[in-house]
Amino acid sequence: MTSKEFIESGILELYVLGTLSTAEQAEVERMCAEHPEVKAELEAVEQAMELMDQELGMAPPVSVKQKLFDTLPESAPLGKRIHLQPAGETKSNWMMAASVTIALLSFAAALFYFQRYSSVSGEYEALVAQNSMMAQELNQVKNSLDQNEQMLALATDESTRRIQLNATKEDSNLQLFVYWNTTSEEVYLDLGNLGTPGDQQDYQLWAIVEGKPVDMGVIDFTNPNSLVKMKNIKGAVAFAITLEPKGGLESPTLENMVVLGQIAT
Repeated sequence: MTSKEFIESGILELYVLGTLSTAEQAEVERMCAEHPEVKAELEAVEQAMELMDQELGMAPPVSVKQKLFDTLPESAPLGKRIHLQPAGETKSNWMMAASVTIALLSFAAALFYFQRYSSVSGEYEALVAQNSMMAQELNQVKNSLDQNEQMLALATDESTRRIQLNATKEDSNLQLFVYWNTTSEEVYLDLGNLGTPGDQQDYQLWAIVEGKPVDMGVIDFTNPNSLVKMKNIKGAVAFAITLEPKGGLESPTLENMVVLGQIAT
C-alpha cells in the first residue's frame, strides 16, 4: 500500500481516536517513520481533533447570555413559548456547531466505508487464494490425464517397444521402462522408482547403437510426470542409465551404471 493510499484509508483518524489494535498502531508508527508525508498528515489530524474538542466544549460568551435575558418580558407566564431573535454571535456558534457536526458525520462515513472495504478486501483475497488452489489442482489432474493418454497411445501402438531396465547391482531393486517407437523413433522413459540424484549429479540415459553408447539426454526431474520424453533414436539394441556429474558427459561412466535393458530380437 502506498503512502497516499494509507493516508486516504482513514486509519490515521482511527489511530488518533485510539480504536486500533496494537498491531495496527505499530503499522501506523512504522509508516510515519518511513514516510514524512504520513507523519505530517497524522499531525494535521491530531490538530484537527484538538480543535474539534475545543469547539465542542467552548462555553458561550457572557454577551450572549445577557442578550438572551434582555429579550425576555418582565413577567412571562409559565408555559408560554418565547420566540427569541437570534443574535449574530449566536448564529456564528450555530454555524460552527453545524460545521463540526458535518465533519463528524463525514468521519463516521469514512470509518464505515473503511471497515467495509477491509472486510470485502479480505473476502476477495480469500477467494483469489481458493481459485488459485483449485487451478493448481485442475492442472495436476489435466497433466495426469495427458500422461495416461500418452501411455495408452504408446502401449497400443504396434510400433512401440517396451524395454525393461533392471538394476545392475544385486542389492538394488530399481526397475524402469523405456518406451521406444521404432517408426517415429520417439523415446519415453518411465522413471518408476528412480530417486532424484544429488545436487551435483544427473542421471543420463544411453542407447547402444552398433556397439557404441549414444547420449539420450540427462533426465529432467522437474517434470511433474513420471513419463519423460528423451531424445529420438534409431537402431538401438539396448538402453542404460548412468549417474554422471551435473550436466552429463559425452561418454558414459560404466562403473556408475545403475540400470540396463536389452531389446529382445
